Amino acid sequence: MTWRGHTNPEDRIIASLPYLLPLIVSITFGRSLFQQFPQLIFLINIISPLAPLAFGIPGLIVFFMLYMLVVRNSQLKHFLRFNTMQALLVDMGLGIISLLFSVLGWGVNSSGSSGVEFIFSTINSTIFLGTIAIVVYAWYMIFQGKYPEVPILAEAAYYHTQY
Repeated sequence: MTWRGHTNPEDRIIASLPYLLPLIVSITFGRSLFQQFPQLIFLINIISPLAPLAFGIPGLIVFFMLYMLVVRNSQLKHFLRFNTMQALLVDMGLGIISLLFSVLGWGVNSSGSSGVEFIFSTINSTIFLGTIAIVVYAWYMIFQGKYPEVPILAEAAYYHTQY
């Protein structure tokens, strides 16, 4: 087991890749933001080829493969395992929020009065921007070779990667 050892550039690049999963999933929450700011469409164009890996059955397979083959593998560096787990936690949070919105009928394309649509749009945009902030912060810290300790999520990630 490697615990908080030295990280080389390859480790940093590999540790940053799992954060693509929540980034891809968060795109669905940013639809109203993309309509207001078409300049941001380039984000969708960059990430869209990876989208089939993040949703449905393939997304579930990727999630469990990352968890079982990376997070639970004590032979890998803790830095990689921690960042993978933290990215999976962000992804799980987005999945729970999406499920909750579906159950409550608050879909991304909810129809209703303009006031209700504004509220849904604001909530979705906040979730999207929050996810972007977490991912950018994580990438910044990873490329410095530091642990991106997102409050609450980092504690859970440490708990799953403590051995």
